[in-house]
Amino acid sequence: MFDYIRKSDVIKTQTVAVPRVLFSSQYYQELSPMAKILYAMLREATENEDTRCNPFMYTDICMDLNSICDEVNIWLKELIDYHLVSIIDNSICVHDID
Repeated sequence: MFDYIRKSDVIKTQTVAVPRVLFSSQYYQELSPMAKILYAMLREATENEDTRCNPFMYTDICMDLNSICDEVNIWLKELIDYHLVSIIDNSICVHDID
């Protein structure tokens, strides 16, 4: 039989859901908008995995965000400082927001 493509499937593949708390909470006020987007992308990339850790690949992140690695390093440092991600053995571990 046919697998139909639904509008919701298309929308899901074309958007990144940024948790609202990153914008509404006073705690995350100083977190840059690009770090918030990066967090959403990393969170989505690990959504269907047993653990929220992925091999760390600067090149893929840089390409996805159309940015240079120096910028991505700054945004990752922000996420680490806010305890949203950690880097363990060359993998990014994405933490849930409390």
